[in-house]
Amino acid sequence: MLGMSRSGTSLLAHVLHALGATLPNDLMGAGHGNPLGHFEPKALVALNDRILESLGRRWDDPRPIPARWFRSRQAYRFMRRIIGQIRQSYGDAPILVIKDPRLCRLLPLYLEALDVLDIEPLVILQMRPVAEVVRSLGDRDGMQPGLAEFLWLRSVSEAEVQSRGCRRVWTSMGEIMTDWPDAMRRITDGLALKWPMERHEAIDEIGPLLKPHLCHGVASEPFEATMPRFSTATWAAVEHGLAGDEPAARAAFDAVRAALIDLDKMHGNYLSALAAMRKPLSWRLSTPLRALRRLR
Repeated sequence: MLGMSRSGTSLLAHVLHALGATLPNDLMGAGHGNPLGHFEPKALVALNDRILESLGRRWDDPRPIPARWFRSRQAYRFMRRIIGQIRQSYGDAPILVIKDPRLCRLLPLYLEALDVLDIEPLVILQMRPVAEVVRSLGDRDGMQPGLAEFLWLRSVSEAEVQSRGCRRVWTSMGEIMTDWPDAMRRITDGLALKWPMERHEAIDEIGPLLKPHLCHGVASEPFEATMPRFSTATWAAVEHGLAGDEPAARAAFDAVRAALIDLDKMHGNYLSALAAMRKPLSWRLSTPLRALRRLR
């Protein structure tokens, strides 16, 4: 499952589990912002953090990861560790759910690991509008809007391009909240899955999850995007995917990714400043925000 943090991936993982998909045996429990649980494998999440740390990154760092790194010896060693941990966390489960927002950035390692394990990667791209993600990250982590917006752009665009070789289905948090049976039907058909449980058998477990107060990040205030052209173009590309138009989605994401590549080349110092926005001092926040606004 690929989805930016605060995009409803925990909700989707719970629904998939109710239908019979296997969660890891070292499941991360409930916590701040996820009262029903994160549904993530503790050991793999910790390993993903170590991978990012080796690159001088964290989960909330939107700077690009050099493509050449995924072909390095260090990447290969991490990939072997992923293989061992998947075996340990999931055993021989026929349908397993690997959920961690960091997968949007690290998917090439996991695709190689799954290939070695002879497991077909079936991808669900879980989407949510940037405004809601930004608000939710601000509420939970105090993350500045400019940083949250750019992290969303990076995560969504990388998840899309890196999963192109996989059988995949697009869905959204809003769709699951309003019509989860139809969302599951599309996922089931699109991924050619046969669930251990029928949808009507899982309704008692799924129903209590679909409560408006659990849909964090929804607010009536308008969202002022720091990078409006990027965000608008990216969500338009997402909507093509949600509509089932893969050619249009890929073409639109190609344009978004080309613009991001140009931005990376021209504004390396600005991207480093964005990473510094994790720190609480206000003077470290104001400069990158002003720099972002000048890009409009």
